[in-house]
Amino acid sequence: MPSILKKISDFLGFPAFANAASSESASLERAMWISSNTGIVQLSCDWRDARKMPPLKLKSGVAIREIVRVPPLIAGITHGYYFNGTDVVFVLHPKLYRNHHLTSESEIFVAGDFNGWQQAIGNPEWRLRRKVMGQHDIWELTAPLARVFRSEGVEKVSFKFVTASSEWLGPPSQAVNIVLDENGNGNLSANRRQTGWHVFQFVCDRAVDFNSPEELIWDSPRREHSIPVRTGFMMSKIFSPLQMGSIVSRDGKKTTFRLFAPRAQGVSLEFWSGNVARRRVELAPVEAGVWEYVFDGNLSGCFYYFYVRGINADNTSAFLESAAILDPYAKACCGREGPAIVVDENKFGFPKKRFSAPHVADLVIAEVHLRDLIARVPRFAGKKTLGFRDLAAWVRSPDCYLKELGVNAVELQPIQEFDAEKREDYHWGYMTNNWFSPASHYAVDPASGAQTEEFRDLVDAFHEAGIAVLLDVVYNHVGEPNHLFRIDKNYYFHLDPHGNFTNWSGCGNDYDADSPMARKLVCDSLIWLLERYGVDGFRFDLAELIGVPALRVVEAQVRERFPDAVLIAEPWSFRGHIAANLRATTFSSWNDGFRDYAAKYVHNCVNLDGFRYFLAGSPEYFATFPAQTVNYTESHDDRCWLDKITECGNSNAENPTERDRRRTHVMFAFLLSALGTPMVAEGQDFLRTKNGKNNTYLDGEANALDYSRLKRFAGTHAFVRGWIRFRLSPRGRLFRQRAHVSREFFRFYPDQRNTAVVAIYNADFSQGKMRYALMLNPQLEPATVQIQKSALDGFRQIANSQKIDLDGVPAEAGFSHEGGFMTLPPLSVALWIAGED
Repeated sequence: MPSILKKISDFLGFPAFANAASSESASLERAMWISSNTGIVQLSCDWRDARKMPPLKLKSGVAIREIVRVPPLIAGITHGYYFNGTDVVFVLHPKLYRNHHLTSESEIFVAGDFNGWQQAIGNPEWRLRRKVMGQHDIWELTAPLARVFRSEGVEKVSFKFVTASSEWLGPPSQAVNIVLDENGNGNLSANRRQTGWHVFQFVCDRAVDFNSPEELIWDSPRREHSIPVRTGFMMSKIFSPLQMGSIVSRDGKKTTFRLFAPRAQGVSLEFWSGNVARRRVELAPVEAGVWEYVFDGNLSGCFYYFYVRGINADNTSAFLESAAILDPYAKACCGREGPAIVVDENKFGFPKKRFSAPHVADLVIAEVHLRDLIARVPRFAGKKTLGFRDLAAWVRSPDCYLKELGVNAVELQPIQEFDAEKREDYHWGYMTNNWFSPASHYAVDPASGAQTEEFRDLVDAFHEAGIAVLLDVVYNHVGEPNHLFRIDKNYYFHLDPHGNFTNWSGCGNDYDADSPMARKLVCDSLIWLLERYGVDGFRFDLAELIGVPALRVVEAQVRERFPDAVLIAEPWSFRGHIAANLRATTFSSWNDGFRDYAAKYVHNCVNLDGFRYFLAGSPEYFATFPAQTVNYTESHDDRCWLDKITECGNSNAENPTERDRRRTHVMFAFLLSALGTPMVAEGQDFLRTKNGKNNTYLDGEANALDYSRLKRFAGTHAFVRGWIRFRLSPRGRLFRQRAHVSREFFRFYPDQRNTAVVAIYNADFSQGKMRYALMLNPQLEPATVQIQKSALDGFRQIANSQKIDLDGVPAEAGFSHEGGFMTLPPLSVALWIAGED
């Protein structure tokens, strides 16, 4: 079997098949190396007979020994289809859809322009059938050409695979036929001219050098054509276990610098300090794309840059020898452009005391931004460059609002080095340049490396207050300047067939965490933050782009060292959603379904099926254990909660109505009584508003917390604070389940006409004698719920729409329970408890 067919067949797990033969004119469209002497070419259309193809040659003069067709089935797997006579065969291989949890029992359909997309789900005509081939199952569906291309004039159609549960399977990154629809969704394209008979392998008579660019040349009667040969699969497998960055030896007598730059033709290092004269030296290649320089002496505190040179052959490289590159492993940076600072890890040390964070099921998280929290605190009035030291001082002060609110975890918006130009600039931090260094933006004296000790002290301050620290980390794209781009664009980023960045993040580039050294960079930085700063966990921004396989590696490496670390994913991107596929992991996921449902629920615009589902911790599709869902109703993105649900015009809730406030109380009762891990946004408890603004990532004025509203809406703040304290107390344990409860745990008494509900917790007494009765009415009128009086025997009320108190609270006006019917006032909340321990 020709070498490339064996490699592809081994990868996919089943044998290659025989070719067919005919011929058609075509042109070279794409070429890619598979191994050091073998590559593949994709043509613009079919070419049925390799023997009649014009001769191919390499620009370097390396001879091509043979050209053989890649079988249509194998070529079709990465495209999602191939042609077989007058039929189109749709084919799905699970190895290319590793972001999705597909099993042999999965029901998969093909949906597209030709069958109404959504209407195809559940239609047996468009269901793929499982087929055992070699080591793996594949799914196939054969459809007549005329059913897919409905008229002779149709040259291309878009399609996608989807499960019976309406989970749309995002196109695999290997696919070269991805197209975007008008909403930015990625689909696959089927082309009449590319039928699976348009991909060939070529085998050279000797290995080629990946550090030198190569072109494939095709002679035609009219002119000579050429196309770059991309490095492809071979390059993406390179890995080295060596420690990267700047490393001071344990005895302090040597400093080693290492950089992974697999296609570079040379790497140099420039270093200097007040005591060390500026020098520029060459690094030597040592192994697997790694370059190294060893200095006799301790360079701790020195500044340094790397410079990488190579040949720019196509759009997959961006070498610029004059560009100073910030070390991706730098432990401290002077700014977004560098230079890096050598940090002696031997003297850097570890946190003074290891904090024991609560179990994820016992967390109540506040999402916060460093400057939002303290920008309007009087003691910092007029200070433009608030940072780690200021926030630590506030956390240790008696007027820290987070301590009063009672949350036991904060999720800090990104604090790794990000690309704000000036220290006084406001920035959310989601454009990171380095993943090891705390942001120089928040340091008193960045050039001294003060950010390292200042951030560690901030973590200590939170821990002293009993608050766990979770970091919002961004590993799906990088900020400007893009230093990894100058090291190796093709290795570190997902590129389209033309060598351009893919952009499913909306931020200009997508990081390729599937490449081993790229994944190592992520894992090493996470371990560094856990080990050396004592943080308690992470929330991964746009984790769908990182991908389930890479996230599983992250999970394994983090859990090996820090088994109790909190791992949370934002499980979507513009490309797709992976919450269902993270169910088999210990990752928790932000629950956008809960967020959207809650906003509709308080306006009485949904049914109670969703209420039951979300109150029970989003079991089945979303979560395998309750804390796997992070329930929230507001985050930094989009409008804040109050502006979203307000009755005021222009979504501006500067002066919220009484009904806005009551709806917010209904929401908080729902959020804090639902199984799962609740997250509140900073200031949400005192009716924060951004005056209707939607995207405020650079607007510090709109985001800064206005603490005058804490006094103005002290009742809402006290209401939320009371619910949090009850939830975290021993009596609140029924809210903090570590495993999904039985169907009999809840008993619901809904208003048959609308969305008012009485929900009894522990109705089956499976968890002792204690029970709760949660009563919510999101309607503007009183609601009557049928429930026998005996169902509430032994209960006493501890919360109403304005207050929660374990000593008891009075029922609201309009509340009654007579003749087997309970009347709930409009926009009301009540919580009752029975069987207290």
